[in-house]
Amino acid sequence: KMQSHRSVAEENGVSESIVYSILDLISFDTISKLPQTIAIDEFKGDSGVWDSDRQHWIKDKYHTNIVDGDARSVIDVLPVIRAADLKKYFRQFPKPNATKGKTNVLPYKNFFEILDAIPPHYSLSNHQIKVRFYCCDMHNGFVSVAREIFPHSIIYIDMFHVIKHLNDCVSEIRRQIQHDLEPSDPDYRLLKGSMRMLVTKQSGIDTKYDQKALREKKSDKLLKTYPDLNEAYQALQSFHYINDMFVFQRTQLTEWLNAYFFPPSTGSPQRRQHGPALAGNIQNTWKYGKSNGVCEGYNNRIKVLKRTCYGLHNFESFRKRILLTCGVTQFVTNPASLFQETALRKETLRYDRPH
Repeated sequence: KMQSHRSVAEENGVSESIVYSILDLISFDTISKLPQTIAIDEFKGDSGVWDSDRQHWIKDKYHTNIVDGDARSVIDVLPVIRAADLKKYFRQFPKPNATKGKTNVLPYKNFFEILDAIPPHYSLSNHQIKVRFYCCDMHNGFVSVAREIFPHSIIYIDMFHVIKHLNDCVSEIRRQIQHDLEPSDPDYRLLKGSMRMLVTKQSGIDTKYDQKALREKKSDKLLKTYPDLNEAYQALQSFHYINDMFVFQRTQLTEWLNAYFFPPSTGSPQRRQHGPALAGNIQNTWKYGKSNGVCEGYNNRIKVLKRTCYGLHNFESFRKRILLTCGVTQFVTNPASLFQETALRKETLRYDRPH
């Protein structure tokens, strides 16, 4: 449930400190194998571990959320988003032959013990690689993890991230132009007033905005005056048009990617090198019908949980709350039994106390 620790304590008739103590006692079985479809994304957590030597919290701003795309449940939460640490995490899973006929419960309590136990040059042949689909955003770290750890998997980048990237490009160009103008310039107020219209799909403008503004064609004036803004706007609207097609048009999408997203004659050498690969990852979303929406939805639930609990500084407590709320991972110790044992112990001590 989306409840704070105080609400849980009041509902079960115990103190808030007992809730924290019981949460520390709860443990989960570490997953023994990876699912066929992995969806991965980062979220802002601002939690970490307590350093007793330095007497302060070692916090990471962003954490990694790993979701089973087929079962649509959170399978694990990691405290970091660095590619090197993610590769070490995925290397912990053994070969299928090594676990045949045995109950495979990994002997690690937390993420940091996993990093210490994995050799830095762990061979790729020792991985249990059964992942067929790998969904992420355009973060280079997530993509590099898939290419190295899951070389036979199909990487797909969700349309949400592409449209978000295009919206950010249009907004950034508009802000740069607006920053170079004086506040008294007529185009300054026109740019500020067209903030939302420029990032809205053309088919939805008629129902969302004033018809008078459309008749005056204020946005057309801006696009004719500023070529960079016009190019970013046309790229966004063209992608919306392709995305709304009932039948997937690979040729049109390829032409759009070459024209707007990864032009071969511009950009850094690294971008020109990885551009075609990322273009293929974007096309895989249409081809295989996969989406990272379940991961984005869980990120929203995690943010609500964080606000409800007024922030969680301890990462392990935060991770347990996420798995209890958003995951289907079986826990070794049932929290309900712990509450019952605590209540029974308190009742026994009250009756055994001398009167």
